[in-house]
Amino acid sequence: MGIHGIYKEIGPGDRIALSKLAVEKFEETGRPLRLAIDTSIWLFQIQSGKGGTNPALRTFYYRLLRLLSLSIHPLFVFDGPNKPPFKRNKRTGTNVASIPEFLAKQLLKQFGFPFHIAPGEAEAECALLQREGIVDVVLSEDVDTLMFGSRVTLRNWSPEQKSSKVPTHVNVYDADKTKAGPSGLDREGMILVALMSGGDYLPEGIPGCGPKTACEAAHAGFGQRLCSIKKKDTVALQEWREDLARELRTNESKFFKRKHGALSIPEDFPRVDILSYYTNPAISSRDGLERLKRNLHWDQDLNFPELRTFTADAFEWVKVSGAKKFIRNLAPALLVRNLRMRGQAAAEGALSEDPDAVEAEEAKLVTGIHGKRQHPSTDNTPELRIAFSPISIVNIDLDAEEPDDKFDEGEEEEEEEMAHVAEGDGDEEAPKKRGPYLYDPTQLEKIWIFETIVKAGAPLSVQDWEEKQRKKAAPKPAKITKPRATKKAASSSQRGALDRFTRITKAGVGPPLAKRLSPTIDRLDLSQTTGITQPKPGDLPISSNERATRPPSEPVVQGRSIASMIAFSALVAVAASLLLPTARAQDADGKYTISAEGIRAKFIPYGASISNLFINDTNGIERDIVLGFDNASYYSVDKLHPHLGGVPGRYANRIKNSTFVIDGVEYRVDANENGGLDTLHGGSNGWDWRNWTVESHTDTSITFSLLDPDGEQGFPGDVKSYVTYSVTPYSWHLKMLASALTKKTPIMLSSHTYWNLDGFQNNDTATALNHTLSLPYSGQRIGVDGILIPNGTILPNKPGSVNDFWSAPKQIGASFGDPEILGNCGTNCSGYDNAYVVNRAQDGPYDWRNNGPVASLSSDFSGIQVDVYTDQDAFQVYSCGGQNGTLTLKNTQGFFDDESRPRVVEKYGCVVMEVEDYIDGINQPEWQRNKKQIFGPEDPPYVLEAVYKFSVADASSYGCAKSEL
Repeated sequence: MGIHGIYKEIGPGDRIALSKLAVEKFEETGRPLRLAIDTSIWLFQIQSGKGGTNPALRTFYYRLLRLLSLSIHPLFVFDGPNKPPFKRNKRTGTNVASIPEFLAKQLLKQFGFPFHIAPGEAEAECALLQREGIVDVVLSEDVDTLMFGSRVTLRNWSPEQKSSKVPTHVNVYDADKTKAGPSGLDREGMILVALMSGGDYLPEGIPGCGPKTACEAAHAGFGQRLCSIKKKDTVALQEWREDLARELRTNESKFFKRKHGALSIPEDFPRVDILSYYTNPAISSRDGLERLKRNLHWDQDLNFPELRTFTADAFEWVKVSGAKKFIRNLAPALLVRNLRMRGQAAAEGALSEDPDAVEAEEAKLVTGIHGKRQHPSTDNTPELRIAFSPISIVNIDLDAEEPDDKFDEGEEEEEEEMAHVAEGDGDEEAPKKRGPYLYDPTQLEKIWIFETIVKAGAPLSVQDWEEKQRKKAAPKPAKITKPRATKKAASSSQRGALDRFTRITKAGVGPPLAKRLSPTIDRLDLSQTTGITQPKPGDLPISSNERATRPPSEPVVQGRSIASMIAFSALVAVAASLLLPTARAQDADGKYTISAEGIRAKFIPYGASISNLFINDTNGIERDIVLGFDNASYYSVDKLHPHLGGVPGRYANRIKNSTFVIDGVEYRVDANENGGLDTLHGGSNGWDWRNWTVESHTDTSITFSLLDPDGEQGFPGDVKSYVTYSVTPYSWHLKMLASALTKKTPIMLSSHTYWNLDGFQNNDTATALNHTLSLPYSGQRIGVDGILIPNGTILPNKPGSVNDFWSAPKQIGASFGDPEILGNCGTNCSGYDNAYVVNRAQDGPYDWRNNGPVASLSSDFSGIQVDVYTDQDAFQVYSCGGQNGTLTLKNTQGFFDDESRPRVVEKYGCVVMEVEDYIDGINQPEWQRNKKQIFGPEDPPYVLEAVYKFSVADASSYGCAKSEL
């Protein structure tokens, strides 16, 4: 199934134990690995089951037990009614559930596992669920999931050891690794390979064309080019077909290893209907996904009575012997689930903290620990050997079962897919027993369970066992005869008399679920807090009147003197490290990735910079829409192209004469622009030139910190700053906090991100002048001189003038024919480098998060629009007139049809949008910006917040299925 011969081209992927992936996800996030399963393939595979009653359904049963034992959250996806009518030249079945499918759904309900009916093919829906973040990975034998856009796909869940029949390992296919590998295939490339060499919907492809040739064509960009052609553009499609035929015949561009003159491309290639099956499959709408999220419950209770009845009817596990078999198979998997769920509940503060109660509850699950190992079946993931009572886990009444007709339990047979927790479950130390083995669920059983899970659900048991192991390993002192202890003295040192006051009683899995240290720290979440009030010298407890004037969610830290200022910064650092997991490793390019539904971003510590921002365009093609470098190390080397996505500071934009006055004292800072006439972005060693510290990093957020010392670049006082970037569905959030610790100092920050919503891939233009800009609140701008230094004036943006983006949206290049454009961005400069005032007071109290964006930027080519929401009062727009073709595009950008076009940023190739306060406000007293720009140890911290919300226009091309915003 899928694309013929594709695995030879993309390779086998990474072979990893599924248990290892599950444990790592639990350790990382505090929740199980979420897995979308293409159920139709499972139902096909289980037909090979043999022996007993209903062997196929029994195999399915054991696979469910295996998933339960691995602490995985599966979401089973079934084919829906709108799948293509033909597959592999055979008519696909109707949407009426077959008997195996019907029984599988009944079994899923009794296990409490959720399932979902796709609108069309299950593999396309699985890929959508993974892209949207509803699941982490997809499990499918069909590589089509990669072609439908899954970022991570697992296949070939099977035993790693030839002697075993228990599935343990999977092949992991990562879309980024596949693209970076020898094949160079991305989603669009795989679509082309399916069309040329044969796939599910067109098995014959181009007659005589194999996957190697098709991969070479995809690597040459024919797949991306095909998917970008408008649906009604038959001329462009014909040109594409002719170009492909010419290259195959002549190999003039050396795309192929040799000429393929014998290949004849059919006139109707590619068939539009077949192409649409790949690019726009039937998948859930945005409303459908929202309904799924609302109704999706991962940890539902197992229905023991119905499950017991089902196994009796389906597998003939009847009477007492059948009930014992039911317990024997289910109990180990259920124990793992119970331990994991207990750990999660304890970490959330939902369980008792009394040591005696904790100990009693643990004893119901774990009666003892008897060893530790690292086994090849789990890729050496640490496990503990646990003793437990099966009957206490699967609490069914054996006395209510019908007695066996005769004593025939005997030696129990191992089923092919016996779902024990791990391979090698037998006791490695115990000798083999001879004769029949009579299973008794009331007797203790020993199994191997992942150490992480046991520590989460039974921390006291693990602590006691580890202490015993330490005592065993410690050197034994010389034997000294002591008087016999009295009964009273002995009882005073019994277990629990002292250690209960020192032992850890909280279950959990580390930082993601760790209990907060105090209510104060608990509120200091940099990704959520609306503001942090800094302590003042001599500050007393807050009066009721003062408290009433503060926002109810605003935390207050009390203290006094400069020491308390430093303590405040330390407190925020501790809060960040506690409330968010510590930083994980960068990727191979030194970047940290965060992602959410519809958005993926990469950041680097240098300048706390955004380096990549991926959004799917109107055709479903992923566009990297911000400038940067491929590798983090390039930023510190290339000094000719600064400020790419960084945080300029400690004072963004320009400072006139590089001087300012605070409380009568004049300060001179580093003059780094216009031959020493002014300061730009904090000087030659501003904040966007420095390496920040990564304080925390999760799947959806990253926090950087920087301590700027007194005197650096001439600025007074120590300043501690935190920048948190986070993502939610289709939105990028940024929050910047900066505290003056020792002296009054100017602080004004921004995000200096260079945007091109086409991802520098528009065949018609290499500039961003086609982007449409709207500034609905900016009827004024700050007046500047010829070197862009404010002159104290606030100028009107008259309707219809060059700087009018408020009366109606217009393209950035719309006024470039107007004579007034010359000099608009400085002497002899045509374009924009202007600070627009954000006038919102006229509308009364303003809720910046909800009352409308201060700016909107969109592109008709990509269909992408970004709406900018911010709490700042000015908005700088720079049209990149300084770009001159010396900055190379990233590997994720700039693939044009015309390959002779250089992959560089040309003049006007981007647009910078900076949220900030009035530029050089520290030197313009008439603007009264000191409260917004001058901060001392007694003042609240500087705060900047912004949200960039993305949306995409309706698709009108062959491009891959879009995300509906």
